[in-house]
Amino acid sequence: MKRKTFLYLFAVTAIDLPILSGCRVDESLINSLKKTTFLSQVLDEKTIHEIGKAYKEMVPSEKNNDDLAELILTDSKNKSYVRKFSKTSDKEAIGLFIDEKIKDDMNNQMTRVVNGWVISLTEARQCALLAN
Repeated sequence: MKRKTFLYLFAVTAIDLPILSGCRVDESLINSLKKTTFLSQVLDEKTIHEIGKAYKEMVPSEKNNDDLAELILTDSKNKSYVRKFSKTSDKEAIGLFIDEKIKDDMNNQMTRVVNGWVISLTEARQCALLAN
């Protein structure tokens, strides 16, 4: 096999393997992302679920748990932290990342009005995860 052919096949395989495996996000990581620290202090669980359902209706492309997890764990520079946080059970680190992302959302007017509540985009996505 020629080197060029080998490199091509290696590159194609490396790209396709995550697609073939379904790119599933670990369920324990998804459960960690469902923790709405601030919202759960001011809203009851039913209201949070209603916000999540309404958000999924507003943004039908964000109904999938894996997609929501990826979006929640991607920073403002478009760097994904899914793999990093999938390898750890450090819920505190995940919580700190999400808290910072929510602050960043608010500072950059990345908010949504859902069911009359003004919340960050990250919080809206967390509520959507909870509504699944």
